[in-house]
Amino acid sequence: MHQQKVKAEISRWTEVLERLLDAALFLAKQNLAFRGHREALDGAANAGNFLELVKLIAKYDPVMREHLASVRLSAKPTTSYLSPEIQNEFIALMANHVSTEIITEVKAAKYFAVLFDSTPDISHTDLFTQILRYVKIQDGSVEVKESFVDFIALNAKDAQSLTDVILSKITADDLDFQDCRGQGYDNAATMAGKHSGVQQRLLQVNRKAQFVPCSNHNLNLAGVHAATAGVNSVTFFGTVERLYAFFSASTHRWDILKDYVPKTVKRIVETRWSARHDAVLAIKSHYERVIDALEKLTEHNENTDTRGEASTTLASISTFPSVCFLNFWGNILPEVDSVQNYLQTKGLGLGQAMRSVESLLKFLRDQRDCLVNNALDTAMHTCATMDIPLVRRVRKKRRMDSETAADTGLSFQDEIKREMFEIMDRLTSEIDGRFQHLKSVNDKFAFLQLNNLLEPANDELMETQINDLTALYDDEINGDELKLEVRRLRRVLQLWLQILLLAKAANSTNLTLIVAVR
Repeated sequence: MHQQKVKAEISRWTEVLERLLDAALFLAKQNLAFRGHREALDGAANAGNFLELVKLIAKYDPVMREHLASVRLSAKPTTSYLSPEIQNEFIALMANHVSTEIITEVKAAKYFAVLFDSTPDISHTDLFTQILRYVKIQDGSVEVKESFVDFIALNAKDAQSLTDVILSKITADDLDFQDCRGQGYDNAATMAGKHSGVQQRLLQVNRKAQFVPCSNHNLNLAGVHAATAGVNSVTFFGTVERLYAFFSASTHRWDILKDYVPKTVKRIVETRWSARHDAVLAIKSHYERVIDALEKLTEHNENTDTRGEASTTLASISTFPSVCFLNFWGNILPEVDSVQNYLQTKGLGLGQAMRSVESLLKFLRDQRDCLVNNALDTAMHTCATMDIPLVRRVRKKRRMDSETAADTGLSFQDEIKREMFEIMDRLTSEIDGRFQHLKSVNDKFAFLQLNNLLEPANDELMETQINDLTALYDDEINGDELKLEVRRLRRVLQLWLQILLLAKAANSTNLTLIVAVR
């Protein structure tokens, strides 16, 4: 009899815990907060998502209804498994289970790559985000996975300390860092430095852990640095941000803007270059209407603050340099933004990324003179149409060390033109320099890329590349077998290409199939 009661009690608590764990799992899956300001089963208007969800379950489920009734009717504190501590324990148990499953998958895959990044949380604690990238092969399907594993609190941010944290965490996860085949971080010097950064220190531990920098972040930094290469360019982007701050400061100003401009102005975000594209495009497309909106807000029926700020902002944006750089950046940013969006494509290969960057570099170099001259000519035409003066306020200027005597004779237009050329050269040099490492990694595996496999065979180059790769990976790759496999793959792909071309000639397939294969 006593044993039956024990079994019944075990069964009841098992059913209760199953429901509570499901409630916690639902909130975690939906990324919802668990707790509220006042947590109580009775008397609180909102006891938090967890307790309110438990109450909802109890409304339709007899097991949970009986459990809540026993908790409410108990004369003394009793075990309920509803406390914040238990909720945290549920979260920790689920997190441990997920982490264990991920590590099990990584061990089954054997080889993996690490991705780490740091960011402060709401309590101003610097947290290191750990992500593992690996290949999961199951039931004949192959999937490249990136799985978040853990947050690690940081006490120091120098390269050696971060290196020690990464190695210690990999060891704590029961993984062997010698099985790591890739590492990826942002492009901060501490992480990506080629002499003493984290990636270089980890390469000394395992030379097979190839560092692949973030392409999108590289391009963003190249743009940010180029935008600060000239005083007028810095002033222009400051004016764009000031314009957004002015209109967004009140609903009245924003309504006036919407009355004049069909596309509202945007703000600039340093970490997202696409934000600059959106901000500049919104003004460039409706420049005259933006001016009209500002002039409307300078009228006497507006309050003093609005009139004053509108006048100052209007004076900043209606200058010859602002119009010049509006047209200058308005023609460059769409090209940069297009490449940035492409670099974020899921499943993008190294070769595809490099080709998109090289096409951008080609555009910038080929159109260097045209972009600058067109921006200047368009600005002069706009200023003439809108009565914007082409002269600057005369001020005493101290000659810089880098200036030559000939610089003092430049006209205002020539000075702006020279600044634009400096920005173009800075942008191309930044992109070219920042993508050298990615290019070197891409070259190691170039013989496996589809476009190279479809080209006429260059056996000498292929053998050289394969020999270099087998030398890097020691005995993990059999060079002779890999050469045979590559030749077989080349023949198969070229045969399929011929079949598709014949099918296209017979009008039995679509051109998009050929494009997809290429």
